[in-house]
Amino acid sequence: MSLRRVLLFLVVFVLANVSFIALHYYADLRPTELVKQRVVHSIKTGDISETKYPLRFGYPSLLATIGLDHNTDCQIDLMALYRDKDPLKNAIVPGFYKGGGLDFCQLRSKLSLGEVDAAKLRVMTKPRLWHGAKAVLLLSLPRLDYHQIHNLIKLSTYFLYGFIAVMIALLARHMVWPYLPIMMTGIFASGVVVQGGISYAIPHLWVLAGVTSLLLVAAAGKRHWMPLLSLVFGCGMGFVFVTSGALMLALPLLAFACYFVIYQDHAALAKLKYTVVILVLFMVGCVGSLLFKQLASLLYDPNAWRGFVDMVAFRINGEVYDEPATPARAIALQLKWYHLATLGWEGLANFLKWGSVVAWVLALLLGGYHALRDRNLAPLVDLSVFAIAPLVVFARFSIMDNHSIIHVSYVGRYLFVALCFGFAALVYFLLRLREKSQALR
Repeated sequence: MSLRRVLLFLVVFVLANVSFIALHYYADLRPTELVKQRVVHSIKTGDISETKYPLRFGYPSLLATIGLDHNTDCQIDLMALYRDKDPLKNAIVPGFYKGGGLDFCQLRSKLSLGEVDAAKLRVMTKPRLWHGAKAVLLLSLPRLDYHQIHNLIKLSTYFLYGFIAVMIALLARHMVWPYLPIMMTGIFASGVVVQGGISYAIPHLWVLAGVTSLLLVAAAGKRHWMPLLSLVFGCGMGFVFVTSGALMLALPLLAFACYFVIYQDHAALAKLKYTVVILVLFMVGCVGSLLFKQLASLLYDPNAWRGFVDMVAFRINGEVYDEPATPARAIALQLKWYHLATLGWEGLANFLKWGSVVAWVLALLLGGYHALRDRNLAPLVDLSVFAIAPLVVFARFSIMDNHSIIHVSYVGRYLFVALCFGFAALVYFLLRLREKSQALR
């Protein structure tokens, strides 16, 4: 790569991150009183509540899953209700209210209703919670209430899942069938779209928007823009709550779109090379934006970097409720409580779990069969791209085992990625088998 191209990527990276800061800065200029009015209205209409769901680990339930989403949304609302005198500080190191002997949701309600004096509350800062949900709320609340924002996010998610199918049909018609299990499972068995709060639904939506933009660029014949666009896509991912689990969907879906659709006209190894480049640039943008945020936060909080490192260290190691936080324990719990992502329907959850095991085994056998018959490694390369999904999911559960155990009832929702790509792989190799059979007739 030439020096000129490296400088171009560096400039795009800086501009993307500065643009996200500017967006947060602009959002923080929205009047606080209007946010309070919207919260009060939503409380009175029942769109949001201060109901305290059972959140204690050991008793996962559908209500607990919704409660955890609700709890995070309440923190975001408290960030929206808090204003520092320096608007740039609000954008770089957002603060939120805490204290008064109340949990986040109770505090949000009482603060909005004027039952708690904000001057007597403690203010905390959490740069890692800077994930775009606050900006979306502040930009949306002047025109929409909470109920409308929730529905708009859900409808947008459904639309993008379907629109991606349309784009795949235009670019690589035969890949629509392998994509259908991904789309249907993402809509009905991810738990994010149906019961996910604003804070967790926005990253899911961002992933779909990013993949859609890459497909549109490819359809326009501008594939040379793909590396830069993937870098910006990754930067945005770093701003929309990367610990939500959406990264587990982003990498496999991005690989699927690049390898099987956008670069389908290349040989297997060439497609793999281009796909790896796109994935690496996406991760550079994602990780780079996280570091960019932490470095920027040092302007206001000298302990921001230490707090970030301590948080990461805690999430990847230690004990949970006096028991070791091990990868095996984390993965076992995700499998045990996956039915929460299917709205408590254990039959569907069991079908997806055990059906995907069968699908992965059959896909592996069919991939090996095609490779042996054709005396070509291309089918195995195809299989390796599908395998990114379970590898990413279980790597995340294993590396962040502490976080995956404590928040099992909503982190485990992204188990659907490892499951649905098994069905997608099976459909793909069955279609290849059908094509070979028809060619022999």
